[in-house]
Amino acid sequence: MQGIAGNKEGKNSKSGDSFKVYGYATVNYKKGKEIEIKVFEENAQVQKTRTDKKGEFYLELMKNKHYVIEFSYPGTYPKRIIIDTKVADNIENFNNEFGFHCDLILADEFAGVKDTDILDFPSAIIEFSEEEKALVPKVEYVKNYTIEVEKLLYEASLRNE
Repeated sequence: MQGIAGNKEGKNSKSGDSFKVYGYATVNYKKGKEIEIKVFEENAQVQKTRTDKKGEFYLELMKNKHYVIEFSYPGTYPKRIIIDTKVADNIENFNNEFGFHCDLILADEFAGVKDTDILDFPSAIIEFSEEEKALVPKVEYVKNYTIEVEKLLYEASLRNE
Protein backbone atom coordinates (compact mmCIF):
# COMPACT_ATOMS: atom_id res chain seq x y z
CA MET A 1 0.00 0.00 0.00
CA GLN A 2 1.46 3.29 -1.06
CA GLY A 3 0.05 6.59 0.14
CA ILE A 4 -0.94 9.49 -2.08
CA ALA A 5 -0.86 12.95 -0.50
CA GLY A 6 -3.63 15.50 -0.95
CA ASN A 7 -6.33 14.97 -3.55
CA LYS A 8 -6.40 14.59 -7.32
CA GLU A 9 -5.94 18.32 -7.72
CA GLY A 10 -3.03 18.32 -5.26
CA LYS A 11 -4.81 20.24 -2.51
CA ASN A 12 -6.31 19.20 0.79
CA SER A 13 -9.94 19.78 1.69
CA LYS A 14 -10.95 20.30 5.26
CA SER A 15 -13.36 18.70 7.70
CA GLY A 16 -16.94 17.67 7.06
CA ASP A 17 -18.91 14.56 7.99
CA SER A 18 -17.09 12.22 5.63
CA PHE A 19 -13.71 11.24 4.25
CA LYS A 20 -12.94 11.13 0.55
CA VAL A 21 -10.87 7.98 -0.05
CA TYR A 22 -9.47 7.49 -3.53
CA GLY A 23 -6.59 6.01 -5.47
CA TYR A 24 -5.86 3.29 -7.96
CA ALA A 25 -5.64 -0.48 -7.89
CA THR A 26 -3.44 -2.78 -9.94
CA VAL A 27 -2.93 -6.50 -10.52
CA ASN A 28 0.79 -7.34 -10.30
CA TYR A 29 1.45 -3.62 -10.86
CA LYS A 30 -0.46 -3.58 -14.15
CA LYS A 31 -3.54 -1.44 -14.72
CA GLY A 32 -6.47 -3.01 -12.92
CA LYS A 33 -9.70 -2.09 -14.64
CA GLU A 34 -12.90 -3.50 -13.17
CA ILE A 35 -11.34 -4.54 -9.84
CA GLU A 36 -14.24 -5.09 -7.44
CA ILE A 37 -14.29 -3.01 -4.27
CA LYS A 38 -16.58 -3.86 -1.36
CA VAL A 39 -16.96 -1.62 1.67
CA PHE A 40 -17.99 -3.21 4.97
CA GLU A 41 -19.11 -1.34 8.07
CA GLU A 42 -19.31 -3.48 11.22
CA ASN A 43 -19.21 -6.65 9.03
CA ALA A 44 -22.16 -5.56 6.85
CA GLN A 45 -21.53 -4.63 3.22
CA VAL A 46 -22.55 -1.00 2.68
CA GLN A 47 -21.03 -0.21 -0.72
CA LYS A 48 -19.88 -2.05 -3.82
CA THR A 49 -18.12 -0.55 -6.80
CA ARG A 50 -15.39 -1.23 -9.35
CA THR A 51 -12.32 0.60 -10.50
CA ASP A 52 -12.65 2.48 -13.76
CA LYS A 53 -10.73 1.61 -16.94
CA LYS A 54 -7.65 3.38 -15.55
CA GLY A 55 -7.83 1.39 -12.31
CA GLU A 56 -8.94 4.44 -10.30
CA PHE A 57 -11.53 4.42 -7.53
CA TYR A 58 -13.31 6.90 -5.27
CA LEU A 59 -15.16 6.16 -2.02
CA GLU A 60 -16.89 8.38 0.49
CA LEU A 61 -16.67 7.10 4.07
CA MET A 62 -18.61 8.60 6.94
CA LYS A 63 -16.76 10.02 9.93
CA ASN A 64 -16.64 8.01 13.19
CA LYS A 65 -17.04 4.60 11.60
CA HIS A 66 -14.95 1.42 11.30
CA TYR A 67 -14.63 0.11 7.74
CA VAL A 68 -13.04 -2.80 5.93
CA ILE A 69 -12.35 -2.18 2.24
CA GLU A 70 -11.92 -5.35 0.18
CA PHE A 71 -10.35 -5.35 -3.29
CA SER A 72 -10.83 -8.48 -5.42
CA TYR A 73 -10.20 -9.63 -8.97
CA PRO A 74 -10.45 -13.08 -10.58
CA GLY A 75 -7.25 -15.11 -10.11
CA THR A 76 -5.92 -12.99 -7.23
CA TYR A 77 -6.04 -13.10 -3.46
CA PRO A 78 -8.44 -10.44 -2.12
CA LYS A 79 -6.78 -7.60 -0.25
CA ARG A 80 -8.42 -5.98 2.76
CA ILE A 81 -7.69 -2.61 4.32
CA ILE A 82 -9.09 -1.38 7.63
CA ILE A 83 -10.00 2.30 7.77
CA ASP A 84 -11.08 3.74 11.12
CA THR A 85 -12.57 7.22 10.64
CA LYS A 86 -13.13 8.01 14.34
CA VAL A 87 -12.37 11.68 14.98
CA ALA A 88 -12.59 13.28 18.43
CA ASP A 89 -15.33 15.92 18.74
CA ASN A 90 -12.81 18.64 19.61
CA ILE A 91 -10.85 18.21 16.34
CA GLU A 92 -11.60 20.85 13.71
CA ASN A 93 -10.10 21.69 10.34
CA PHE A 94 -8.72 18.26 9.55
CA ASN A 95 -7.73 16.81 6.19
CA ASN A 96 -10.68 14.67 5.10
CA GLU A 97 -8.99 13.08 2.08
CA PHE A 98 -6.81 10.00 1.82
CA GLY A 99 -5.39 8.40 -1.29
CA PHE A 100 -3.51 5.16 -1.79
CA HIS A 101 -2.45 2.47 -4.25
CA CYS A 102 -3.54 -1.14 -3.76
CA ASP A 103 -1.82 -3.94 -5.70
CA LEU A 104 -3.40 -7.39 -5.92
CA ILE A 105 -1.12 -10.40 -6.35
CA LEU A 106 -2.02 -13.28 -8.64
CA ALA A 107 -2.79 -16.46 -6.71
CA ASP A 108 -0.39 -18.36 -9.01
CA GLU A 109 2.47 -16.39 -7.44
CA PHE A 110 1.95 -18.43 -4.25
CA ALA A 111 1.88 -21.84 -5.97
CA GLY A 112 3.26 -24.57 -3.70
CA VAL A 113 3.00 -22.51 -0.51
CA LYS A 114 0.85 -24.34 2.04
CA ASP A 115 0.35 -21.66 4.69
CA THR A 116 -1.02 -18.50 3.11
CA ASP A 117 -3.10 -17.50 6.16
CA ILE A 118 -1.37 -14.09 6.35
CA LEU A 119 -3.15 -13.16 3.11
CA ASP A 120 -6.49 -13.32 4.97
CA PHE A 121 -5.38 -10.48 7.26
CA PRO A 122 -5.74 -6.79 6.36
CA SER A 123 -2.76 -5.51 4.40
CA ALA A 124 -3.04 -2.10 6.07
CA ILE A 125 -4.68 -0.37 9.00
CA ILE A 126 -5.48 3.30 8.53
CA GLU A 127 -6.57 5.47 11.45
CA PHE A 128 -7.16 9.13 12.15
CA SER A 129 -4.15 10.80 13.75
CA GLU A 130 -4.97 13.71 16.05
CA GLU A 131 -1.38 14.91 15.72
CA GLU A 132 -1.47 15.00 11.91
CA LYS A 133 -5.20 15.78 11.71
CA ALA A 134 -5.53 13.24 8.91
CA LEU A 135 -5.95 9.57 8.13
CA VAL A 136 -2.57 7.82 8.29
CA PRO A 137 -1.46 4.21 7.88
CA LYS A 138 0.01 2.28 10.80
CA VAL A 139 3.46 2.07 9.24
CA GLU A 140 4.83 -0.75 11.41
CA TYR A 141 1.81 -2.93 10.67
CA VAL A 142 2.09 -2.36 6.91
CA LYS A 143 5.84 -2.99 7.05
CA ASN A 144 5.44 -6.27 8.96
CA TYR A 145 2.62 -7.46 6.71
CA THR A 146 4.69 -6.70 3.61
CA ILE A 147 7.67 -8.62 5.01
CA GLU A 148 5.47 -11.69 5.65
CA VAL A 149 4.04 -11.58 2.11
CA GLU A 150 7.55 -11.23 0.66
CA LYS A 151 8.58 -14.34 2.62
CA LEU A 152 5.69 -16.28 1.05
CA LEU A 153 6.64 -15.10 -2.43
CA TYR A 154 10.25 -16.14 -1.79
CA GLU A 155 9.11 -19.56 -0.54
CA ALA A 156 6.98 -19.97 -3.68
CA SER A 157 9.92 -19.05 -5.91
CA LEU A 158 12.10 -21.71 -4.24
CA ARG A 159 9.42 -24.38 -4.66
CA ASN A 160 8.91 -23.54 -8.31
CA GLU A 161 12.54 -23.58 -9.42
